[in-house]
Amino acid sequence: MFTLAVIGSLVIGALLSYLLVVGYYISLGIVVPESVTVTITNATFTPQDPSTFNITVLNPTFSTSDAQITRIGVLTEEETVEFVSTSPPLPYLLPKGESQTFMCNWSWANYSGRDLGVVVLLEDGSGATLQVRPPLVKLEVEAEFSPEVTVNRFNLTVRNAPSSVTYVNVTDIVFNGAVIPAGNLTIPLPYTLQPGEEVSLTCHWSWIPYQGMNVTIVVRTQQGYVGSWSQRLPGPVIFRVQEAVFSPMDTQHFNLTLYNDPSSPTYVNITRVTVTLENGTVREISETQPPLTPPYTLRPNASVTLTCRWNWTTYRGMNVTVVVYTQQGFTASITQTTPEPVLLAITKAVFNVSDPQHFLLTVHNSGYSIAPANITSITLTFENGTVWEVREVHPPLTPPYALPPNASVTFTCTWNWTGCQGMNVTITVHTREGFTASYTLTLPSLSSYRPQHASSLMLRLEAAPPHRGKVISRLS
Repeated sequence: MFTLAVIGSLVIGALLSYLLVVGYYISLGIVVPESVTVTITNATFTPQDPSTFNITVLNPTFSTSDAQITRIGVLTEEETVEFVSTSPPLPYLLPKGESQTFMCNWSWANYSGRDLGVVVLLEDGSGATLQVRPPLVKLEVEAEFSPEVTVNRFNLTVRNAPSSVTYVNVTDIVFNGAVIPAGNLTIPLPYTLQPGEEVSLTCHWSWIPYQGMNVTIVVRTQQGYVGSWSQRLPGPVIFRVQEAVFSPMDTQHFNLTLYNDPSSPTYVNITRVTVTLENGTVREISETQPPLTPPYTLRPNASVTLTCRWNWTTYRGMNVTVVVYTQQGFTASITQTTPEPVLLAITKAVFNVSDPQHFLLTVHNSGYSIAPANITSITLTFENGTVWEVREVHPPLTPPYALPPNASVTFTCTWNWTGCQGMNVTITVHTREGFTASYTLTLPSLSSYRPQHASSLMLRLEAAPPHRGKVISRLS
C-alpha cells in the first residue's frame, strides 16, 4: 500500500508539473513552426585574419524536415547585403537535428567594431539572421607637410588605438594611390604596432605636383586593416625667374631677377644656380652677388636680382637654360638666347628728294661684336609684303663686305623710289652668318621739294643703341 501510494504521488506530481509548464508556454504564444526553420547559434571572428569569419547553423529537431541552405550574406550598416562564398560550399543540405559550421570568405576589416547582420537563406522555409559586431582594430594616421622645410618629404604618425584587440604589422604607405617604396621610409617594413603603440616616420616623397590639392594617405597592414588621412595640402609656392639679362657689354656676368609671389605660403631659401647649354652640359655658378652661402631667403611678395659670374663669351647666340634651386626643393628656370656674336645696326638712312634714284645707308658693327659682319645683301620690304633686293650697291657686296667690330660703312644704293613716295618701307641688311639689321620708315614726297628755298631735303633716320640686331628709329 505504501509503495502504491508513493508511485501514485509521483505520477500525479509529474502530471501537474507538465500541465504547469505547458500552460506557461501556451501563455507565451509559442507555436511550433510548420515549415523548415534554422537558427544561427554562433559567429566567431579571428582578429588576426579579418578576411574570413565562421558561423554555426542549427536545424533544430522540431524542424519539419532537412534544410537546404542556398546563400549566406552580410547585411552592412548601409543596408546592403553582400553574399559570400563559404566552406563547405553552398548549397548545403543540413539534416534535421544537426548543425554545421561554415567558414565565410568576406573581409570585415573595414567594419571592425561596427554592427553587422549575418543572413542565412533557405531554398524552402524560414532562414535566420544574427546581429554581430566584429572585434575592433583601429589605425589612426596623422601627416604633417611643411613647405617652409621641404617639399621632398613629409612626416607621418601611425597609431594602433588602445581599444584595438590585437597587434598589426604595417606593410605599405600609399600616397594618392601610389605605394611609397620601402627604401623611402625611415622605418623598416613590416613594422609591428601593439595596441596603444605609435610610430613616427619620415616619407621621402616629392609632393610638389599635389600642392593645394586634396590628397589621401593610406596605411595598410599585413592583416588587412587600413588607416587613412585626407586633407588639402598647402598651396603652391609661386617662385619664378622674372628676367635673365645677358649684356654684351659684360660677358663675364649675367643678371637674374627672382620673384616669390604674394600667394606663396612660405619663404624660399635660394641655394644654387646652374646653366645648361644646348649640348646638355651643366655649368655650376660658383659666385653670385648677393652670395648664396648661407642660402638667400626670399620671402613672399619680394624679389631679388642676382649677379652671376660666368664667362659666356664663347656662348654668344646660343640657347641656355638657367635653373635656380632652393633648400625646400622648389626650382625656377628660364631659357633664353644670349646676344649674337655680331651686333649689327643701321644707324642712318638718307633719302635725298633731289636724287630719287639713290639712297644712302650707314651700317654699324658694334664694338661688343666678337666677329666681323660679312654683309651680303640689302633688301626692301613693302607694305603688301613684297620683298625686293637692291641690285646695285657701292661699295659692292660681291664678295661679301666684311665690316669689322666697332666700324661703320655707308652704302650708296641705286633704286628709283619715285613711285613709292609716302609708302612705308622696311630696309634690311643681311650677312653671310645670318645676322640682320632692319627698320621701317616712310619715304618722303617729292612734291615738297622746292629748289628755290633749299638745294636739297634730307630724310635722316638715327637708330637707338643697338640691341640683338633690332633697331628702333626716330625721324629727325
